[in-house]
Amino acid sequence: MKLSTFAISIRASVVMMGALLLAGYAAGQQSARSHAAHSGDLVSALEFISTTFHLPIIAELPKSYPAHVLLPEGEDTAEQLLNALTGQAPGYTWVTQDSVMLFYNSQLHYSAGNFFNAKIATFVMPADVAELVLELNGLMGSAPGIAPVMVGVANKQLEKFKLHQGEVLNNITGRDVLVEAARESNNLFSVVLFPTADPKTEEDANQAHMNWYVRSIDELPHNPTRLRSIPEEVR
Repeated sequence: MKLSTFAISIRASVVMMGALLLAGYAAGQQSARSHAAHSGDLVSALEFISTTFHLPIIAELPKSYPAHVLLPEGEDTAEQLLNALTGQAPGYTWVTQDSVMLFYNSQLHYSAGNFFNAKIATFVMPADVAELVLELNGLMGSAPGIAPVMVGVANKQLEKFKLHQGEVLNNITGRDVLVEAARESNNLFSVVLFPTADPKTEEDANQAHMNWYVRSIDELPHNPTRLRSIPEEVR
């Protein structure tokens, strides 16, 4: 009887410790951090937040995204800085999904022409993030001849982030697949730029595929090729 009571006590202690660890993790996600001021376009501000908090962010934006936003120096949580961005960018919002931040233009996010809304019947998780991005790009309808996202050296960076290879995801959107990869790797920043907030044509989709950028958070602060292929007039 004493042994049984002791075993129950041990199990209760383990459960309590697990709950405390989870609570500590959640509190860490909400903790404020001192940061410098940041001034730039919306994408650079999202990169700033991602690197400051090592926070996975998936962004869906039209090319007409705000060219100038300001984040004053201070001590803030990631949520406070994201709210500061949406306050300067009408029509944009953010939500948390599985510890990943989704930041998007609301019209674009719900548009039928946004390929991230397309359902994939079955997706088998590959070995790493680099392979996932290439496969996902094809499954979401990249037209023949369109260059896949993340080629060359950038692919090598994403190969370091391993996934639960063989995991089967059914009836899932491309967005949710990307969220799962971001959650598992905890080191992913993605931004896709559509030519309009209401894409309708195949050309709109092709342009978005060519302007889909995925980076590891670690390489963002010193990445010399950040969105360089995007014409200055749309940045």
